[in-house]
Amino acid sequence: MAIMRNEGEARDEGETTETSQLVTPTTTNVAEGDAAFSAPPHTPSGGSGAGRKAQTPSRLAGAMALAGMAVAAGLVGYRHQEGVGADRSAAALDARTSKAGTSSSLTDTSEWLYLLNNATDLSDSDVYCDKSYDLEYAQCYTGFCTKNGDGKTASCGCLSMRPSDDNEPKLELGWPSAVLIESGKYRNAVEDYVNGDASVGEGLMCTALADGSVWEEYGFDSTPDRVSMYSSDNPYFSTSGEVEECDSDFDFAQCMGAPCWDTSYDSIWNVTCICPYKTESSGSVFESRSGICDDAKPSTDCAAVGFGSTELTYTLTELEELIDAVEDADTTISTSECPCERVDDDYRR
Repeated sequence: MAIMRNEGEARDEGETTETSQLVTPTTTNVAEGDAAFSAPPHTPSGGSGAGRKAQTPSRLAGAMALAGMAVAAGLVGYRHQEGVGADRSAAALDARTSKAGTSSSLTDTSEWLYLLNNATDLSDSDVYCDKSYDLEYAQCYTGFCTKNGDGKTASCGCLSMRPSDDNEPKLELGWPSAVLIESGKYRNAVEDYVNGDASVGEGLMCTALADGSVWEEYGFDSTPDRVSMYSSDNPYFSTSGEVEECDSDFDFAQCMGAPCWDTSYDSIWNVTCICPYKTESSGSVFESRSGICDDAKPSTDCAAVGFGSTELTYTLTELEELIDAVEDADTTISTSECPCERVDDDYRR
């Protein structure tokens, strides 16, 4: 597998050129001549992210192989948790295990649309993960994306974010995070919310996101280092009030819940997430540059990270194909055509 950058130049997975050193990363602005600066340090959980999908059998055969793994929470990418979050997570998992009538199938996709539609219809389907979960995640709405060439996914430049009680990450269940629907723990959390057990579902979901077990049913070469979630602030620059409404066709990338790897995209956007995209006639985007809607036209190689009331929906067949595309996608980064940018120089150094 290879990471494709700029003019289609392939880089083998073992090479480290152009990847961010995330312990104390120093990154350079897109524009030539800008001064270099250091992004806040954080510790990656491993994996280059170069190749996404392992050579796995069918979903049915894969489920048989994974059935034993699914019993133990945190088997993949486990991160130690302390304090209130750990206690609450354990209680949530115990309650989840004891509930009757929950779905344990790793292969049955017939309930996918039902769960996504019902979660989307809830008055409150938000999952907030406080600092006790020790969840490192990605914030994508300030970034920009390079389409991967499959007509379904894009590689999006995102910001690495550390746990914070002042700026808790949010995952919105339902269609906004439909990319997670293959996860049994995600589906169980959705069932909890639909059944009125939001506190149980929140504990289950935050634990699965923090320890990486949300990806157990996926066929990635390497476990994602983090997940894309929404948060209102970031440690790099101000984002207040900078929203652009696109009112003609543009490629809208929906990054909520997307798998992310600690592979540098561009400048301070030192994480790359694989996000689904579709052509939409309207939607909200972060105004990171003038003409951002035109830069994400279907005729370009780029997609803009969308948010707000626009939601990407799919038929069951389309959704299954999307999940396969996310698992198969190779990171494609063109900073010459689709750079991450910002309107001003209001960086927090």
